[in-house]
Amino acid sequence: MYWYQNLKVTEVVDFHELIRKPEIQNDEAVIFFINSSSGFGSQLTLLVQYSLFAKSINPKLHCLGYFSNNACGFKYCDKQYNNSFFLYFDYLHDIGSDVKYYFVNVNSIIGDYPFIIPQSIDNDNVDSIEINKKYSDYFKENFVVKIGSEIVENVKKIKNDSNIPLIGIHIRSLYQFYAHPFNRNPDIVAKLLKIKNALDNKYVQYNIFVATDVSFYIDIIKSNFNNSEVFYNSFINRVDNEGVDIIPHSSDDIGFKLGSDILFDCLSLINCDYYYVSITNIAYITSFINCNNNALHFN
Repeated sequence: MYWYQNLKVTEVVDFHELIRKPEIQNDEAVIFFINSSSGFGSQLTLLVQYSLFAKSINPKLHCLGYFSNNACGFKYCDKQYNNSFFLYFDYLHDIGSDVKYYFVNVNSIIGDYPFIIPQSIDNDNVDSIEINKKYSDYFKENFVVKIGSEIVENVKKIKNDSNIPLIGIHIRSLYQFYAHPFNRNPDIVAKLLKIKNALDNKYVQYNIFVATDVSFYIDIIKSNFNNSEVFYNSFINRVDNEGVDIIPHSSDDIGFKLGSDILFDCLSLINCDYYYVSITNIAYITSFINCNNNALHFN
């Protein structure tokens, strides 16, 4: 573990005041961005926003995540650690042990760097929008997922054993539809049939890998793709009610288990031949960790 990966918060300073300090504007320094109460993908996006803004002032700054507060919308911290961000990710640049560091809260949107823009065009990619691609490129240039090698190998084995295309499909709960509608169609079956028709016209045979937070969506996919073998990560926590979010209903497995579930499903999707992803933060998490450019949106 590197010296900066599990530091304890000493003093929290205001970001906008910090960024005006001469030493921050000129010297190498580390800024840790403490999570607020929103989802895993939202916090990664906020980290990138703040980082790009800070580095536009001083490119020598190291801008790092700091996952320490489990709250109603964010429950991915392992309380055995001061900072759980580095349980999930590694930073790709060296930081000397004598570099000063600071802690700031992440709790608002920075106007110069808008929150990531939802892509509502079917069969388009999240990175087709310039600002989204800027965010995902920045994350890939600075961070890499450090977990899930066994997940990647599992998907490779599925593809090698079958020798036919493996198509990923991601579906979030209706709770997410109501929270972030973005003109989306709430009819799950209609959306699946649209995907199936496209795949049937392209392939004689193909298999499906499902990523979802709702358990019975897997059965719906199996019944609609009855000529394909349907794979999924069986160990992941899911809810039975599509009208609720997984977060408040995971009290037994909050922390690293819940966060790793998200990344494991994302890793599975990006290692398919290509994948359909619903318009949620999963689209952005996968774009942050994916160099294959193999995602298609469906609305």
